Amino acid sequence: MKKIVSLLVVLLTGVHAFCQQPTISKPVADTVYYFLDLDAIPVADRMISADTAARSQVFYHIYCPCLKDNLYPVLRSNVTKKTKFVNFNHSKLKFIALRELIELIKTNDDVKFNDRHIIYLSVVKKMGFTKIRHFTSAQK
Repeated sequence: MKKIVSLLVVLLTGVHAFCQQPTISKPVADTVYYFLDLDAIPVADRMISADTAARSQVFYHIYCPCLKDNLYPVLRSNVTKKTKFVNFNHSKLKFIALRELIELIKTNDDVKFNDRHIIYLSVVKKMGFTKIRHFTSAQK
């Protein structure tokens, strides 16, 4: 009788262990920030321009034909989803230089880029800084 009970316990434990699904964690997206103060850069020296033709969208064009087929990187955002920095502590955020931002955008090789990399522009405004999530695209 002990052998039968032992066999049942082993079988039930084995079946339970076999049926458990492994926990697959979603990869954490790489979040970067780029500090953008267009007013501090003379117009002739700017490599980035802002286009606010659409009411709910802002497009930041980077003047660098560095993508495939000499395309220019474009960052697009929904301005209705911007968030204000209340206490701006840049030491806790991962800021990158424009060169690094361009290199990151150059790795945009598939449709999952915006899932793997979260790009925020920290834009200087009169009342402080605005943090806006941006998505990459390309333009001739």
